[in-house]
Amino acid sequence: MADESVETRLTALEAAVGRLTLQISNSPIALFYPEPIATPLAIENGAVLHHERFFSLLDAGESFIKYSGAIAIGLHRLADNDFDIQNEFRKPPSLGTWLDILWKLLQSGEITDNSVAKALKNSFIKPNGKPTPIGRFFLEEFVSIRNEQRGHASSLPDEAYERLHLRHSSVVHDALENCAHMHIPLIRIESVDVATEPISYDIRHLVGPPPLTRTERIQSINKLSLNSLYIWDNEDIFVDLSNLLIYKSCPVCNLTHTFFLEKSDNRFLYYHSYFGNHRDKIEK
Repeated sequence: MADESVETRLTALEAAVGRLTLQISNSPIALFYPEPIATPLAIENGAVLHHERFFSLLDAGESFIKYSGAIAIGLHRLADNDFDIQNEFRKPPSLGTWLDILWKLLQSGEITDNSVAKALKNSFIKPNGKPTPIGRFFLEEFVSIRNEQRGHASSLPDEAYERLHLRHSSVVHDALENCAHMHIPLIRIESVDVATEPISYDIRHLVGPPPLTRTERIQSINKLSLNSLYIWDNEDIFVDLSNLLIYKSCPVCNLTHTFFLEKSDNRFLYYHSYFGNHRDKIEK
């Protein structure tokens, strides 16, 4: 039974590596983004049908909003502020709710002032407090585009999605490229060695699609939690994304990839991934 499970996982991994390698050959820029955004971008560029390409672009935009919101929540908690996950996620928040959370936290003055916070703020807010062009696009336009076009559920002719993709792809891609926080590594703590001084950690860089992630050993005076995900500025700033974003083996596709928190109840945390639109849950 165990051998069959291993064989299933290897077969799934081989298929994913082959598929994503082909897609990445058309989209090398995807290698430089955090995995939750890199994966839909790679799929977008490798898609054959126009509706697949357009909906993958929407997935990248949705993932970008949730990822940015998760960083804002992590910075908020890093400043010793409480964020009630049980209350905020008692039902799956809409994309508009994610944006509200992000915008309110950025304007609250209640997030830690460090290099990650500066990068996130500069992506969305001008020095005068007004939205940047990127912030304005995602706050005022993207959600409407997403809600209107998702509602069609591929009911339009494929040629119509070609026009939609051409109309919006450059805006989304330019926005991602010009957001400084998109170029700060997302990492997972793989192992901990407390016998060294400072403590040694084996970390996985969750940059690029999941089969292509890499590992590295670092030392830090920070106490980091095993299996947790962090935004790391390559120096001494670690923003914990605990519970908001996880990296685990998927029960649907047998691959390991990231999941966003979708819902929380008294017993379970429920997660969703843009990798195949898969879902999972973890007991608290």
